[in-house]
Amino acid sequence: MKQLAKRYIGWVMFVVVMSGSSYTFPLLTRANESSKSNTQKSSDVTASEQPLRMPDGVTKDKFDLYLLVGQSNMAGRGKITPEDLETNPRVYALGVDGQWVLGKAPLHYDKKNRGVGPGLTFGKAMAKAHPDATIGLIPAAVGGTIIEWWLSGAPRGLFDNAINQAKRAMTTGTLKGIIWQQGESDSTVARAPLYHDRLITLLHAFRHELGDDNLPIVIGGLGDFLKSSKAPVVNAALEEVAGEINNAAFAPASKKGNIGDRLHFNTAAAHENGETMAEKMLSLEKAK
Repeated sequence: MKQLAKRYIGWVMFVVVMSGSSYTFPLLTRANESSKSNTQKSSDVTASEQPLRMPDGVTKDKFDLYLLVGQSNMAGRGKITPEDLETNPRVYALGVDGQWVLGKAPLHYDKKNRGVGPGLTFGKAMAKAHPDATIGLIPAAVGGTIIEWWLSGAPRGLFDNAINQAKRAMTTGTLKGIIWQQGESDSTVARAPLYHDRLITLLHAFRHELGDDNLPIVIGGLGDFLKSSKAPVVNAALEEVAGEINNAAFAPASKKGNIGDRLHFNTAAAHENGETMAEKMLSLEKAK
């Protein structure tokens, strides 16, 4: 028992933090992993309770916010390159301390193998398309999660955390949309048939809690390299839902490859996914 508890102490920390209202980032690390790079200081755990400061020179009416939710391919597992460390003076992200910082990879701090996802490229593309606006990215994805864990009221608190982070960010800007990238963990015989209805339920709940039943949503597709034979079922559901609910669009996945595990997009693919997601978000804006 001592060995078991010691090995999985990271998961115990995850449950404790998730159950509290001050949760900011999940602690999905094991005890033998570096606490400096994968866990928060005690002061960071209460970061969401601190007042959110407006970035210097930014006004609330020109601060466009986007909520990034899903699992590891949203959080990002691609190798970080010099390009991913280049900041844009008009692209911010909520940092590990719960404050706005200039966006650079990694945007998410969900696991030790965090890396490049589509979020930063998406943000830079939106900033380019809107030269008078500043972009604020709200990273709330968590790797290895199934959609059932994201549903409102689920015990892991993923939905509540995303909503809390978005509402906190909205004290400084205007929420313009949601990016959803998830489904790999649901590509199983048991879960795939349920994915369509669960996704519709989840997206309606996001909109309801955020006070906008017409909030634009871009849904990212799954990679064609996934091992599971049920991945096409989930990918089809992602595309179908985008066509069935109002003001939503499907962003087909890049075909530029994976990091070698047939699970996670590589850096080039993540960049392309971000570009495609931005194109889809802009098309939704134009359709208004």
